[in-house]
Amino acid sequence: MKQRIIILVGIIGVLLYFTGMAVDNYSLRIATKPIPLLALLFLLKPYTHFRKYIFTGLAFSLLGDILLESSPSMFVFGLSAFLMGHIAYIVAFAGRSRKIDLLPLGLLIAGGIIIYSVLYPGLHKLAFPVLLYIIVILAMSWRAIAQRNFDKFAGFAAIGSIFFVFSDSIIAINKFTTAIPYAGYIIMITYWTAQSLIFYSAYKTQQQQH
Repeated sequence: MKQRIIILVGIIGVLLYFTGMAVDNYSLRIATKPIPLLALLFLLKPYTHFRKYIFTGLAFSLLGDILLESSPSMFVFGLSAFLMGHIAYIVAFAGRSRKIDLLPLGLLIAGGIIIYSVLYPGLHKLAFPVLLYIIVILAMSWRAIAQRNFDKFAGFAAIGSIFFVFSDSIIAINKFTTAIPYAGYIIMITYWTAQSLIFYSAYKTQQQQH
């Protein structure tokens, strides 16, 4: 019952945030954006290596959410928080598999080169920070995909990592290249899907221990 209530609170947070977007209410958005990840953090017990670093990644993402929503001037700080979150995810996934997995690596690198080449003309002083971020998030997705066969729930994290890359690509294109219709909704739907799938892969290992 407690778990269902927490999940319900998280879903309500999502709906209220989208309401804030629809009516352009900043106070509602900033108050509700942290709720979904807070709900996930309340559900996850960080008592194993994998869950500890997934928990850490979610916590840094929560900080990034707050920073990015608070002001456009906080973009670099928000980016840094998410960078730390991805590093935590990399540690979590690398602890499950050291497989090289060249095909996903090659595809991710190719995609990263394309995205960066599209973004570069509009980046200016942010060219290096964005490049660093792209490298780290692609490394995160690569390691998530490499561990996809670790157990029957590991594939959820792999899919979640791809959603994460897609969501952040939309953020970058919308911010630095060209406006995308309904970008805010697309970004948040794919972002929360990504985080939920990564969380789920850890949460199911927790349930199996009970």
